Amino acid sequence: MPETIQAVGHAAMAAHNPSDADKYKQTVSKIIGLTDWPSKSFYATANDCYTGQRLIISEASHVTIVDACSASSSLPGGSGPTFIKNRLCMDGGICQTSTHSDVVAGVKRALVLSLADGGPNELKQNLRTSGFPDSLLQELKYLKDQGTQVMHVVAGLPPGMTKIDSVMDANLITPFMQYGFDRGNAEAAKVQAFFG
Repeated sequence: MPETIQAVGHAAMAAHNPSDADKYKQTVSKIIGLTDWPSKSFYATANDCYTGQRLIISEASHVTIVDACSASSSLPGGSGPTFIKNRLCMDGGICQTSTHSDVVAGVKRALVLSLADGGPNELKQNLRTSGFPDSLLQELKYLKDQGTQVMHVVAGLPPGMTKIDSVMDANLITPFMQYGFDRGNAEAAKVQAFFG
């Protein structure tokens, strides 16, 4: 698996992406609307294109939130790659995990939000950017085995949708942001009770 991720990274470095790093960072900046890190406990993930290593990026990494989010979503063949200091990075989802929840193992409680459920339907629905076998269900089990209480919320597709053409389709940003807002409101009481 690491060799495959590294091979994808090398291809990402060689690709002439439609959205280069600077243009992509401008887009990400407009979407997230942040100039400061939202919290010391907010982390983003990316993969080093050269080595294939997963990177966990936080405010303590001393990079901008825009660089972190750009690197975390730089999809090979489409956008970026993005530098994090001296490392050229691609999307953190180009690996076997869609949530990276394993990095919080051992905390008292964890709210895990995932776009898909970790089962076979997520590839049919086009809810992942990679075809690597997803480890989400194993990660949730691992968290529980480490004594972490887990609440797992699957966003899924909005009502009436069974498939999307691409999770990176810009036309989906507005309706999916609204869907996310609505789902957040619908789940708020359960989340509050979980952390009560």
